[in-house]
Amino acid sequence: MNTKLVDLLVFPESMTYKIIGTPKINFINQVIEVAQYHVPGDYSPTVLYSSRKKYCSISITIIVKNIHEVERLYNDLSKIKNVRMVF
Repeated sequence: MNTKLVDLLVFPESMTYKIIGTPKINFINQVIEVAQYHVPGDYSPTVLYSSRKKYCSISITIIVKNIHEVERLYNDLSKIKNVRMVF
């Protein structure tokens, strides 16, 4: 099966991005800033910390208008210094 992501989505689409990284200074704010830059809105991310607080997981739901926004958000979130994984 050769189905592409763009073929599965109907835009506008609500997508939840999960970002895992080390909780350094302004980490959560940097994630929100990237989201605001691409898709301005009022975001309330869910933040969870590992048991030793070495890592944190940020879930943020964003309404994207096209596949280009999906890709740009993924790429720019991945570029944040302390990010270890985006999905």
